[in-house]
Amino acid sequence: MDIGVAPNSPVPKAKSPVGRIITWSLIGLLLLIAAINSVATVQFGHVGLYKTLGKLSDNTLAPGIHFKIPFVQKIIQVNVQVTKAEADTSASSKDLQPVSTHVALNYSVNKESAYNLMNNIGGGFDTVIVAPAIQEIVKEVTAKYAAEDLIAKRDVVANEIHDLLTKRMAKYDLIVNDINIVNFKFSDAFNQSIEAKQVAQQQGKVIYAIFHEGNL
Repeated sequence: MDIGVAPNSPVPKAKSPVGRIITWSLIGLLLLIAAINSVATVQFGHVGLYKTLGKLSDNTLAPGIHFKIPFVQKIIQVNVQVTKAEADTSASSKDLQPVSTHVALNYSVNKESAYNLMNNIGGGFDTVIVAPAIQEIVKEVTAKYAAEDLIAKRDVVANEIHDLLTKRMAKYDLIVNDINIVNFKFSDAFNQSIEAKQVAQQQGKVIYAIFHEGNL
């Protein structure tokens, strides 16, 4: 008895060349995307941290090319170059003169402790830590000096601000490189009194010189 194919049985169709091309093209595209997403570059002046499904790794990556798991890992870059922050503060001096201070701070991230900073504070450390620290410490220091001393002892005031900021920001793995008092601004009445005092001192010197020359 011959066993044959039933007359109405469907005959398997061969896959068309166009379909195979599309399939392999999609596979190739997916592999290319995965390959591209498996590497990342940490830029010069930065360090990198792996972030895997939202969790940071404490393994610090040096500048250069690094591999990562596609679509699962990404590399967070942390700038460790010197960064400039400027701030204006308003306070009162020891003799209750209103004073506005414009300061420029140069600081950087401790590259060895970038993980601690990013894990505990996050990328907004400039607004969360740096700006409030400048405001608080500049006000604290200017309140210790009379208005005229702020002008005469600008270097001393700047050094005290530098030391206090260094201690405060070291708690968060931030390094203070330098701070400059760009300007002190006082009230118009105070400025006029200083000018009047300087004029009186100059006139006194002239009178003193005339008096002594007349007695020679």
